Amino acid sequence: MITLKEIERQLTTDFSPEKLTIDDDSHLHSGHFEGDGGVSHITINILSEKFLEKSRVHVHRLIYRSLDPFIKRGLHAIKIVVMQ
Repeated sequence: MITLKEIERQLTTDFSPEKLTIDDDSHLHSGHFEGDGGVSHITINILSEKFLEKSRVHVHRLIYRSLDPFIKRGLHAIKIVVMQ
């Protein structure tokens, strides 16, 4: 079962964000995707110096790569908001 704490730890380790919030949107998708009861849909709001001068596509790829272990475990949808 995936938890928000695990996701937060991974993103913090990889990107040392100045700001980070992760919202669990799984309840909004009941009936759409039946995972293991853990987190399956999230919204990430993140601000990190590691994203400076990188395109939005590049940043999204970095975040998806960071979360790949969770995607393989059932994380189904990720909305990413990169703060300025």
